[in-house]
Amino acid sequence: MIREKLTQIRRLFTVVVAPHATLEPRVRWSKLFNTQLGSGKSTLDVILGCMGV
Repeated sequence: MIREKLTQIRRLFTVVVAPHATLEPRVRWSKLFNTQLGSGKSTLDVILGCMGV
């Protein structure tokens, strides 16, 4: 289940957010979203690592 959520988050970023962030990299929401997404990804990676997945 956690792996599926991580995949969904990555797809959301790749398909929806990344193109907008590329067009407007200095917009506040873009910076904030990138920071929050990185934090969430790191947390999920740690959880997956602890589970041995």
